[in-house]
Amino acid sequence: MATQVSCGFALFQDGMTWSGLLGRQYDSGTAVIDSGASASAVTPAGGVYQSLAANLKVTAPVSGLTVNVAPGYCMVPSVTAQQGGYRFGLMQSGSLTVAANATGSTRQDYVLATATDLGNSSSTSKVQYVTGTTSPPLVPPSSIILAQVAVTNGATSITSGMITDKRTFVTAPGGILHLPNAAAAIAAPATQFFWEADTGTLMQGGGTAGHVTAYSSVPSGQTELAISGDFPGVEFEADGMTDFEIYYSREPNAGTGLGGFFGPFTEQVYVSLIIDFAQVDRTYAWDTGTQLGRVSATWYSSSGRGTTPSAGLHVARLSGTASDATHTIRVSPVII
Repeated sequence: MATQVSCGFALFQDGMTWSGLLGRQYDSGTAVIDSGASASAVTPAGGVYQSLAANLKVTAPVSGLTVNVAPGYCMVPSVTAQQGGYRFGLMQSGSLTVAANATGSTRQDYVLATATDLGNSSSTSKVQYVTGTTSPPLVPPSSIILAQVAVTNGATSITSGMITDKRTFVTAPGGILHLPNAAAAIAAPATQFFWEADTGTLMQGGGTAGHVTAYSSVPSGQTELAISGDFPGVEFEADGMTDFEIYYSREPNAGTGLGGFFGPFTEQVYVSLIIDFAQVDRTYAWDTGTQLGRVSATWYSSSGRGTTPSAGLHVARLSGTASDATHTIRVSPVII
C-alpha cells in the first residue's frame, strides 16, 4: 500500500515545466465549485461566473442577422474525467453573425462557449454560433450552451423573442451559486448555498441534482423541543454528507433535587442521546438537596469518526434518569 500520493509539480515551484493538463487540474479544482458528480474525485461544475457585467448573456442587436454576447467568463469541464476544466471568456462584448434562413421552417441554433484541446499550441477557446435545423445542433465536446436562437424563415433581423437564455452558473468554492430555478441545482450538501433567481430566495443543497431545500438556521423538522417530565425526540432529514450538531439538556423543575425530597442522599443522574436505535453520547450529573442535577451537552457527528448520518430520515431522542425535569433536544446542520 502506498504511503503517499504525488500531486505533481506544485505551482509555487520554480524551474518546472507544467503541462496544460496539470494547469487545468490546479485551476479548476480550486477556482470552481465541485459538481457533486463523484463522491471520490473533484469534478468541476460547468457554467458562467457571476459578475457585475452581463455574464456572457446573449442579446438581440438593434437590427440585422447578428447576436451580441456580453463580457464574462465561464468554466467548461473537460469531457475526460479528472482532467479539470477550461476557464476563459470575453473582456468586452462580441458580435456573432447569424446565417440567413431560407429552409421554409424555423431553425434552432446555439451560441456556445467551446474549448478545443489539441494538446498543443493550436488549442483554442471560443464563443461560437452553431447552426442547427428544425432541431438544435449537436453540442461539440467541452462546450456549454449560452443561448438557443430560433431563427424564423426569411428573418432579416434577430429579435429578443427569438433568444432563449440557456446559461447555467458556477461560483468559487464556498460561494453562493446562482440558480435560474431549482431544477438547475447541482448535487450538493446542505452546506452549499444557492440563490434561486426565479423565487428570490436563499436555498441549501438537497444532496442530489435538481433538488434544493429551504434555508433555515434550524430547518423544518429540526426544531427545538422541550417536554417536562418526559424524554423528547425529534426527526431530522440528512443528505448523507452533512454533519449535525445536537444540543441536549436536563433542567430539574422542583427547586430541589430528588435527594431534597427523600433525605440527605445523593443520586447520580444521566441523559443519553440516541440516534435511531444507537446511543451516541451520555452525560452525568449529581442530584442532591442543594445541588440540582443539571445536564447540558453538545454532540457533533463527524465523517472522521464515521458518525455522519446516512441519507434519509432519522430520529434523535433522549433517555436516562427521569425525575422531575425538563429535557430539551435541538438538532441543527453544521454549516461551514
